[in-house]
Amino acid sequence: MDISGNKAVYPYVLDHKPGFLLSWVLYRLFQRVQLDDNMKEALKKMHRDGTVVYACKYRGKLDYLLYHYNFRRRRLPYPKIAFDLNMSMLLPFTHFVKIIIARLSCVLRGHRFPSPYQSGFYSRHLHNGTPFLVFLVDPKGFSRHFVHAEKDHIQFLIEEQKSLARPIYIVPQLILYKKTPEMEHPNLANILFGFKDNPGAVRKIALFFRHNRRALIDFGKPLDLKAYLASQPIERSLSEMAAEIRTRLIENIDDQKLSLIHI
Repeated sequence: MDISGNKAVYPYVLDHKPGFLLSWVLYRLFQRVQLDDNMKEALKKMHRDGTVVYACKYRGKLDYLLYHYNFRRRRLPYPKIAFDLNMSMLLPFTHFVKIIIARLSCVLRGHRFPSPYQSGFYSRHLHNGTPFLVFLVDPKGFSRHFVHAEKDHIQFLIEEQKSLARPIYIVPQLILYKKTPEMEHPNLANILFGFKDNPGAVRKIALFFRHNRRALIDFGKPLDLKAYLASQPIERSLSEMAAEIRTRLIENIDDQKLSLIHI
């Protein structure tokens, strides 16, 4: 089995047409979500000219589904791969079985299953122009990067851009459910279910069902990674550039959220 060439053995890919039941559920959930119309043509152009990587502040499966389904329904470049976000439970049964078989095969042969970085899976799809989703603040990223020696996502994108002729466009985006700022002092609900800026799974689902009619997908200013690298000194380290890009994108998202809140 060619593990590196088979996208089905990695559970990070959403690139299948959902079945009838799932399509109905997703339609009912996301049909009222609004989208910034001013970005539609810009996203299509970036997709034609390079590779689009959407950037969210915090990781979340519901967010991935929302972006994927809404962009796909509107015939926009939709994120097909989310860095290191396991979506096994939402994949078609045949794909899920292939994932299990591939991993069992490695275990039985005494091999460690290759990461999508080592196998070239992520790299190949970036070079092919597949839209990605990356998370800027990822608590699981610490153990992945320092314990398991995996790559930092932004640093990986920088490394890949150096070998790409076409630009990688990192597009910050956010979902705004309410137009009320976070309370200054945390209460018990914040502690149990997460803050509104970074809600836990329970609060995120509750917020979405309660305020989905006012849910808005908005975008910050895209970052042309090729142009950014061209403006940097040759001796500057990858880690320094990755930290600056991450900070810039997070500030962009936060500024966009504040501007929407005060409309």
